[in-house]
Amino acid sequence: MKTFALKNSPTQNSVKEHTPVHDLDAYLKQKHRQQKFKLLMRAFEGGVFSIIVVLTFSIISGR
Repeated sequence: MKTFALKNSPTQNSVKEHTPVHDLDAYLKQKHRQQKFKLLMRAFEGGVFSIIVVLTFSIISGR
């Protein structure tokens, strides 16, 4: 039986198993699609935040 220190050593935790990529083209296409979606969502959230800030300060200033 392994000791607690041996099971939780940094060298043991740095190696992670993963599912192998069988179709690299499909994987890269999906990754690109996810990155594009994430960028669009961040832009949308930033725009909404900007509108909220502008409306809040325009209401506070009395215009």
